Amino acid sequence: MLRPVLNSLNDLLSQDIGFVENVPDCLDRLYYDIVNILVTCAKNFVPVRHKCFYKFWWDEELDTLKEAALESDKLWKAVGKS
Repeated sequence: MLRPVLNSLNDLLSQDIGFVENVPDCLDRLYYDIVNILVTCAKNFVPVRHKCFYKFWWDEELDTLKEAALESDKLWKAVGKS
């Protein structure tokens, strides 16, 4: 998916920079294209869980342990500990 961006960059680099109109706009456009491609690839290929993150090693047992830890923390704070 990055090939067109690479081609645009190569075209830009092959020109005499004095003849390129508005270099910052060209660079902004290349940056925008790269970011959009990376976001699209991430949406298509990176798994997402309900909390918008994915930890391949996280499972239901760890969910249970985390809940127990949170409850212990609440109890600890409820009795005046910090």
